[in-house]
Amino acid sequence: MRYVSVGRRFAAVLIDGVMLGIMSGPFADIERGPGYLRISWNGGRVLWPGVIGIVYYLILEGVAGATIGKFVTGIRVVKQDGSKLDWSSALIRNLARIVDAFPYFLPYLVGAIAVWSSPTTRQRLGDRWANTVVVTKESLLSAGSLTYPPPSVAGEPAASTPAPPMPPPPPMPPPSGS
Repeated sequence: MRYVSVGRRFAAVLIDGVMLGIMSGPFADIERGPGYLRISWNGGRVLWPGVIGIVYYLILEGVAGATIGKFVTGIRVVKQDGSKLDWSSALIRNLARIVDAFPYFLPYLVGAIAVWSSPTTRQRLGDRWANTVVVTKESLLSAGSLTYPPPSVAGEPAASTPAPPMPPPPPMPPPSGS
């Protein structure tokens, strides 16, 4: 498996941030005036972006092993042995975002430092605590992991199994004379 460092993860987080902004928008207080636009979450609404974020990451990674940002950047989250992420690992990994995203004025600095200090597996704290890794989709396909590609359907041979050779065609009859 080929582990992913900060660059592709950052691109995925940016894409996911846009998605989360769109999903959190209906809960925002928006003030408009000549020359300004202010968007804020006040009172009880302040919790919604965080709840939406945790649910977004938990469900998408728990079901598919990737968020929309990870799909676009070609990365996936799996357990350290290459198997599919389970719900408890997804929950631990995503609750740890609260720590990994610190300091919030420079998001994911703690997570980036953790990835840089883990040169072999490139794990942030949430990955270490949940025993997960972020890898390229291509490395999962070539490694033949337990998750990707999915097992064959209805007894058909897997894509990596070569098909049996075709028998030669029967000989053609000689052309008839006119």
